[in-house]
Amino acid sequence: MELRNSYEEIAKRGAVLVAVSKEPLWISVHLAKELRLPFPLLSDKDYSVIKMYGVYDRINNYAIPSIFIFDREGNLRYFKAGKNLWDRIPPKKIIEILDSL
Repeated sequence: MELRNSYEEIAKRGAVLVAVSKEPLWISVHLAKELRLPFPLLSDKDYSVIKMYGVYDRINNYAIPSIFIFDREGNLRYFKAGKNLWDRIPPKKIIEILDSL
C-alpha cells in the first residue's frame, strides 16, 4: 500500500494520517493488521462520514477515493476527490501539498 510506505514522510511534516473504510469494524481491524498500517483505519459501514464529506457515489455504492487536509485549527486547506474508484491521489502528491502549506 502506497500510503503505508509513505507514512513516515507524511508524519515528518506534522500530518496525521487517518483512513476511512466502508467495511464493518471487524474487517477494518483485520485489514489494518494484515496490511501493517501504521495509521488508523476507521470503519464507516453506514457511510455517515463518507456522505457528510460528500464523497459517496450513490450510483455505484462506494466511497470515492479522496484526500482532505485540515490545518491544526480544523480548517480545510486542501480537498481532492478522485473521478472513480481507481483514481487515487498518489502519496508523492500529498507530500508536495503538505510542503506547500
